[in-house]
Amino acid sequence: MNAALVIALAAFLLAAGAGFAAQRGSICAVAAVFDLVVRRDARRYLALLEAALWSLAAAGFLSLFAGRPAAFDYPAGALAAAGGALFGAGAAINGACAFGSAARLARGELAFLFMPAGMLTGAFLAAHALPAPAGTPAAAPASPFLAAFLVFFAGWRIFGAMDRIRTFAALRAALRAPRWRPSAAMAMVGVLSAILMAVYAPWPYSTLLVELGAGSAAQAGERAAVALFFIAGAAAAARLAGDFRVAAPRPAEALQKFAGGALMGTGAYLVPGGNDAMVLRALPNLLAYGFIAYAAMTATIAAIILSGRIAASGTKKSAPETGA
Repeated sequence: MNAALVIALAAFLLAAGAGFAAQRGSICAVAAVFDLVVRRDARRYLALLEAALWSLAAAGFLSLFAGRPAAFDYPAGALAAAGGALFGAGAAINGACAFGSAARLARGELAFLFMPAGMLTGAFLAAHALPAPAGTPAAAPASPFLAAFLVFFAGWRIFGAMDRIRTFAALRAALRAPRWRPSAAMAMVGVLSAILMAVYAPWPYSTLLVELGAGSAAQAGERAAVALFFIAGAAAAARLAGDFRVAAPRPAEALQKFAGGALMGTGAYLVPGGNDAMVLRALPNLLAYGFIAYAAMTATIAAIILSGRIAASGTKKSAPETGA
């Protein structure tokens, strides 16, 4: 079989596995921030940050056998902060981040088809109004202290999981469960994404949407196929869990997703990258612009959530969709 075809098939399977895990782990930055600031529950937010550690650990391990994929650094200042804030505002309006939008679309919520359309539009408008952030090649993180920390972190998490799951029957039951621990799900997403980026094409899908909007996408067809397999994996997880329900969008809902997506696209153009790119590319490479953008995104989502609760004058507000 052609080697390129084998690599492509492997990439599709890796993307599907990452989508499956993201769906089972109910991963979404908007829901994670809601849990953090309203419910005082940090588990989902920490799981997103753990994904960056797993991606960093997996990339470092893979680099022992092959070269690391190229990483680019971008300005770490007001532009990154503005981009993160715009992306966070868009995600809050949309009701889900890049991870959550893909997961909810995969569950049959067709309104989320309008988010990528809005994201393309936002990136297109931003690209015609502003110059693209200038990227410079970034050196791979390298430090014996970092390596020791990652080994300790991976061992702590792996042995902790082994302590909870002692038999193959227990492992089978955990994998078949309709909901996974967020930390376990994001560990799988981080590792699979690191392998995917090492063997195939730039990932994740928010980067592709921004580059398409800006007219600078390379390997667009192959990368779109990878994104579709990510959604297919999430859809398979939703169907197996009994969560798949096709819901046609209402006009107001479609407009909301499009508007949120447009802000997300503008912010992702400035950073560059959506929250999935921050978690899976910028943070694992320890790039300052990613930390600034992610902090700005988090603060903006938190401010919108809290201001919404204050505006409700004490009435009970429902949480953002927690299954994405």
